[in-house]
Amino acid sequence: LAGAFRTLSLVNAAHRPKMIEALESGAVMRAALQQFLDSDRDENGTLEWNNHEILQFVSTVLMEYGIAVPTEPQIYSLYRQFDVDKNYQLDARECLCLVDAVLRAVFHHEPPPLIRAHDASRQEDVDPGDMVRWLQTYEQLLERDAR
Repeated sequence: LAGAFRTLSLVNAAHRPKMIEALESGAVMRAALQQFLDSDRDENGTLEWNNHEILQFVSTVLMEYGIAVPTEPQIYSLYRQFDVDKNYQLDARECLCLVDAVLRAVFHHEPPPLIRAHDASRQEDVDPGDMVRWLQTYEQLLERDAR
């Protein structure tokens, strides 16, 4: 699973130390719970996949921390693990667990030394979309050379 998030892990490498701290301190879960309450507009205690509530919820929590958001298929693959009754809805606990799983997938691997040495204060100079495309091309070249 973490392999599917490798590019995002590299793109978000500068955020890894603060996100590990935020996960361990419970700050992410508190922010996610508040976002869940804000997102549950009909106050039925669930968010739905089919009307994009869950996707928007996950995206908003990650963007609060400046994290590049996974693609919809990446989030969906994790979401399906939490929708055990297959009703395309998640309750608060399931939504919090989903955010936790997404963040742990993104930050599972420690980045290589060159990426770790990146000056986070200069990160805004790099377009995240360009960075993702560059890293995907780099991964394709590594896979080709491995064959």
